[in-house]
Amino acid sequence: PDYADENEALLARSIAGYTPGERHLIQVNGIDALLVSGSFSLGDMTIRNIRIFMFTQGELFVISALALTDRWEAYHDDFEISLYSFRR
Repeated sequence: PDYADENEALLARSIAGYTPGERHLIQVNGIDALLVSGSFSLGDMTIRNIRIFMFTQGELFVISALALTDRWEAYHDDFEISLYSFRR
């Protein structure tokens, strides 16, 4: 959670208008993970992102995906398959 908190703070400082989204604990193939999402504007586009932070066997893994907000639902299933198929 500390790394995810710092990552969120960095995004908020680096990207004007960054808005945090959902944040909750999940499991990815038996590994505890933290799912964090957010959104931001880039010109006239709004971008949505999702990140999963996992710490296992002494290593931190961060998996992320992003898409235009108006296309998010079209890619949602592909994101879920990719994000939840992590193998160590």
